[in-house]
Amino acid sequence: MKRKGYYLCSLLVMIFVFLSCRDEEQDCTQAMQDIQNQLKENDLLKSVSQEREQCVLLFESNKIIFPQELIQSVDVDAENWKTTLTFANGSTYVIPTLGTSIDNLILSSTVNPSGCNPLSASVVVKLPVLGRIKLIVHSKPGKHTPDVEYTFKDVGLKQNIPVLGLYPNYNNQITLIYTDLQGNERARSNLKLQTKTLESRRLPKEIRVVKAQYDRMEPGMNLVNSPGQDETDTSIPYMIDADGEIRWILDWEKSDEHRYIGIGCGLIRMQNGHYMTGDGNHHRMVEVDMMGNTIHNWDMLERGYTMHHAISQDKQGNILATVSKTSAKIANGKDVRLNDFIIMMDPEKGEILQEWDLVHMLDSARYGMTDYDLTSDPFAQSASNWAHNNGIV
Repeated sequence: MKRKGYYLCSLLVMIFVFLSCRDEEQDCTQAMQDIQNQLKENDLLKSVSQEREQCVLLFESNKIIFPQELIQSVDVDAENWKTTLTFANGSTYVIPTLGTSIDNLILSSTVNPSGCNPLSASVVVKLPVLGRIKLIVHSKPGKHTPDVEYTFKDVGLKQNIPVLGLYPNYNNQITLIYTDLQGNERARSNLKLQTKTLESRRLPKEIRVVKAQYDRMEPGMNLVNSPGQDETDTSIPYMIDADGEIRWILDWEKSDEHRYIGIGCGLIRMQNGHYMTGDGNHHRMVEVDMMGNTIHNWDMLERGYTMHHAISQDKQGNILATVSKTSAKIANGKDVRLNDFIIMMDPEKGEILQEWDLVHMLDSARYGMTDYDLTSDPFAQSASNWAHNNGIV
């Protein structure tokens, strides 16, 4: 009887231990599930504390409570934005945690990533949970131009932050601020970005501010379409701030595919924030972003046209351009008509949606010859160059 009682007692203990372990396993699994559900709200853990034998995980918008006995250890690593919980069953869970700075979230920083905008940079960050980055490019001490500030719309875990408005030949100070989806600051870090001296021979040697009424200035910077010395020279568009300092530039001469873009069309701001221009030297239309990266490069000769001066974008987003049609000849069947077509092009597909022939709208014979010695000049009025359309209104 005693032996039977001993076995029965041992069996009951084993059953009790088994049930306890199973309950503990279920409790640990439930705790991890609760944490996972909270992280779906893109919340960061703020602190871990013990209150009356309860473990309290305080998140940005909520808290989770479970028995302290479920936790074996807590390892908080705020520098790397994580906390590791080790449960009683030996399993671990890494929780994204509010850190002190975003230094360790910055993967890389590169000045002039496109190769033709030396006053720009790219900063790549990897975030623990979804959020936004606010950028501040600090003005030089004592300057009147306000800091450049921008909050990006991207909320992804890995973000490529474009930095614009750097000073040339200067160790620029920028601030990166990590916010939640509502714009509340989580942490910030300062970063130094050293730029080089601008070397383009087409830039002014000196910019002298003659008069500046800072209180009457609109915020932002002023775009200058620098033409060079000749119409066929490479254009170097740049922007100056309220203090007369160059803060943005597209150095086309540093680009293999765009080094011959002239002043003909200037830079036109598109609805998506990019710029487009026309290359009359090689008969292309080009779309670039603010960093200088090529978004589209349309060969107009392949489409049967040569570029002239004007491009624009209509309310529907289509591109309008003044062009010559390579197959359009005057009555003698030899000479190509010049600058008397307007086309509409889809900016995504590059398809010509419509063309307008000015010959069908205007009297092509009504042109004046001011000097018959100019007949061989391509810019003189002639039967071929009767319209010489320079703009789109």
